[in-house]
Amino acid sequence: MLGKFTDAITSTECLAAFLGALAAFLLEAWRRWRSDTREQWMAGNEAVFALAQMYSLVVGIHRQQFEEQIARFKREHGRDPNYSEFLPMEVGESDVMRPRLDALGFLLRSHDPDVLNRLAVVRQQFDVFMHSMRQLNEAQNQWQQSFARVLEQHPSDLKLEQIEDYIGPYLTVRLQTLVQSLQQGLPECAKDLKMVGEQLSESLSFSFPAKMISRFAHIERTGPVLPPGVKKPKLWRRCVRAISRVLRRMT
Repeated sequence: MLGKFTDAITSTECLAAFLGALAAFLLEAWRRWRSDTREQWMAGNEAVFALAQMYSLVVGIHRQQFEEQIARFKREHGRDPNYSEFLPMEVGESDVMRPRLDALGFLLRSHDPDVLNRLAVVRQQFDVFMHSMRQLNEAQNQWQQSFARVLEQHPSDLKLEQIEDYIGPYLTVRLQTLVQSLQQGLPECAKDLKMVGEQLSESLSFSFPAKMISRFAHIERTGPVLPPGVKKPKLWRRCVRAISRVLRRMT
C-alpha cells in the first residue's frame, strides 16, 4: 500500500498538478508584489507633487501678502508699512493636495524612515499657517471696518497709537501677532517643505531605482538633509539607479 501511495505522488499527473499550483501561486505573488510596488511608487510621486503645490502656495502667499505690499508701500510712501497697513488677501488653498500619509507607510521600511515623520510635521505646519492666514484675513477686515468707523468721528491724521486706543487692545494685539508670526514663519515653512520634498524624492529614487520619480525641478537643488545614523542604500540599488538614469538619457 505504501508503494502505491509513493507511485501516486510521484506520478507525472500529480507532479504536473503540483508544479502548476506552485507556478500559479508564484505568479499571483509576483503580480501582487508588482501591483503593491506600483501603488507605492505612485503614492510617493503624488506626495512629492503635493509638497510642490504646498511650497508654491506658501511662497506665493508670502510674496503677495508681504514682499509685494512692502515694495509698493515704499514706492508710494517712502517707508515700510506697519502691521495695520497690509491689505487683506484671500487664500485659495482648498484645491491644494496634501500628502496622503496613510498611503506612505512603506517609507518606514525605506533607507530613510524618518522622512515620513518629517512629512507629517510639515503637513501640520502648512495647515497651521493656512489657518493663520484665514484668521489674518478676518482680523484685517475687522480692523478696516473699525478704522472706517474711527475716521467718521475723528480726523484722518491720527497717529497709530491713537488709532489703537480707539479700536481696542484685543484686535490690535491679534492683528499685530498674526502679521509678525506669518511674515517670519511663512519663509521657514517654505524652506521646510522644500527640504522634505527633496529628501522624499531622494528616498523614493533609492526605493524605486528603475522608475521615474517626481522632483522639484523648478527649485535649485541642494543635498537632502538626512538624520544622523541613516544607513546608505544597498549597492545593488545604487547600481540599478545609475543604469536606469543612463537608459532614460538614451531613450
